[in-house]
Amino acid sequence: MAIRSAGARAVITGDVVLNPIQLADPDILSNFDFDRELARETRRRFIENHTGQDALVLGTHFATPAAGHVVGDGDGWRFQAVQASAESTDR
Repeated sequence: MAIRSAGARAVITGDVVLNPIQLADPDILSNFDFDRELARETRRRFIENHTGQDALVLGTHFATPAAGHVVGDGDGWRFQAVQASAESTDR
């Protein structure tokens, strides 16, 4: 699911990625990946579509911090968390 506001974009991982380690290795499956091949393909497509993009990735099931970006890391990827700004924590 994508969210747009004031020119910014964010995407919610939902159940596509349950843990940031799956961004580094999309072949890591969970017990909830009933169709294992479809899960791998969907996760890879999500990663490829969001690597190096300005869209903030919001990891539904990630531990704090759960907001960041998918970035390339050698031949793979990783999750690069962003810290909340003081402005957003003042509310």
